[in-house]
Amino acid sequence: MSSSNNTTIASNIWHQMQVAAFGTLEKSGFPHVSLVTIAPQNDGSALLLLSSLARHTQNIKRDGRTSLLVNAVPRRGEVPGEKVDDHDHPEDPPEDPPEDPPEDPPEDPLADERITVHGHIKQLPADQIEAGKIAFLDRHPTAGLYIGFQDFTLYRFCPSEVFLVGGFGRIETLPAEILQM
Repeated sequence: MSSSNNTTIASNIWHQMQVAAFGTLEKSGFPHVSLVTIAPQNDGSALLLLSSLARHTQNIKRDGRTSLLVNAVPRRGEVPGEKVDDHDHPEDPPEDPPEDPPEDPPEDPLADERITVHGHIKQLPADQIEAGKIAFLDRHPTAGLYIGFQDFTLYRFCPSEVFLVGGFGRIETLPAEILQM
């Protein structure tokens, strides 16, 4: 039985973060890992917009078993639960460096909360594509630049199991249903 706190942590990571490491299986059986953007849905699934030119897409056409690793640490400019605004605009002034260097060394990244989610991925059916585009673009507005390209297709990742690492010594396997809102 999972603790309520771990269930909340895992669900929050899933629904707040927008980037994941995407593990697929090569024809040889070796794992292939790439970086993807995800748009988690209220039913616990996640939408991914993938190019047919990418190796991971070729892999999932052969074998739909996949994993997503989602870290609770936001990317630069990302605030959990908010849309990302890329701050690399040339008109933006550079940020002032801190006056004093931090006294404490950076935290160990292995102490960060994260989830690995195992599941299956399938191409979105034709009758769900328009709604899928709206949902994906809501999380990733910059994808509007390429979502209409012929080689990009929406896929739905359906979780089957969640592995939470809540820091050192805090590890729990959780049912996929905890990702539903």
